[in-house]
Amino acid sequence: MAAKSLTVLFTIGKFLTITPPYNAKVSLFQKVYTFIFITFTVVISTLSISNRRYYAVEIYAKVTVNFIIDLLLLVFSCYVPLNVVLWKREKWHKLLDNLNLMVSTSKNSDRIVRNVRISIAKLGIDLVIVIVEICFWCHVFGFTIYVRQFNVHYIEFYLINSYNVFLSLILSLILIQYQHLNAALGEHFGSGRISSHKFPIVLNKIENNLFFLKDLVNLFNNIFGWPIAIIISYTTIFILNNFDYIFKTTVDVEEISEKRILADVVSVLLVFLGTATVIAICDLILKEAEDILAMSYTLRRNAKSLSPKDKEHLKHFTKMILQNFPKFSAARFFNIDRSTILNMLGTVTTFFIILIQFRSCTLS
Repeated sequence: MAAKSLTVLFTIGKFLTITPPYNAKVSLFQKVYTFIFITFTVVISTLSISNRRYYAVEIYAKVTVNFIIDLLLLVFSCYVPLNVVLWKREKWHKLLDNLNLMVSTSKNSDRIVRNVRISIAKLGIDLVIVIVEICFWCHVFGFTIYVRQFNVHYIEFYLINSYNVFLSLILSLILIQYQHLNAALGEHFGSGRISSHKFPIVLNKIENNLFFLKDLVNLFNNIFGWPIAIIISYTTIFILNNFDYIFKTTVDVEEISEKRILADVVSVLLVFLGTATVIAICDLILKEAEDILAMSYTLRRNAKSLSPKDKEHLKHFTKMILQNFPKFSAARFFNIDRSTILNMLGTVTTFFIILIQFRSCTLS
């Protein structure tokens, strides 16, 4: 059941050009479809950007912010599909093989199915929100004008949000495995009595799983490092840009519109919550690994009844955990944990104040 659900989800990802199929290699049709999509995106994005009025009327700082947003969206929409069909094709294939192995041997298949269904529902809800927003802004600015200026913008916007859904799902599968190992360690040795004859067998099994998960995390960083760096950068700049729109709409009495503010707030929440979820799951995985490490130290303190050989094995186990501790990074620019969210919000706050100052100086 879990495998069938994942097949459906990755079929959607294949259609969006952000993932390969779950149980098959990238076909020639998908390669052709991807290159057609990239060509379409580049051409239409160029035409769309050339029609944007704010590049001519906004302050320089605001123009820079909008240019960075458009650039990040375009880079993401080209880089991610090419990753799937060219640059990271073999890595993707290996990752999906490992995920399939985890799913087939998992004792939490119901939880996996539930996570997949939530992901599919999230993709549907995001699509509805994007369509409603497009309709609203077309009503505000006029259909012809808005479509000419933002025709492919919301497709790229939806791709980033969908990619966050897939990242969250893959990370949740890794998290389930770490939680299972933590529970297994606590089940066998949580009481403090560790003189069981199964001691070496259990440790060897957990060690093998930790090696597997460390390789999986490295594979995840290899495939998704640059996309995550782009997404975090985009999320930060996007929040900054929309906060400025909200501030401008609120200050300008003639243009106050609760619906316009609500539309901007919904867009901010959609992007921020998706990115924050990815970061939060990364942090939860790190916490589970820390709990496993803490358990190993506890075992060493209670190892008086073990033989010297088992004590040495336990010492090696602790060292192995430290050497294979998971670490998530955004293309090696920075590590990802809960502090990343605070760094994003801090950056938004700092540059939002700067934007307000630029706008005040311009008006005066």
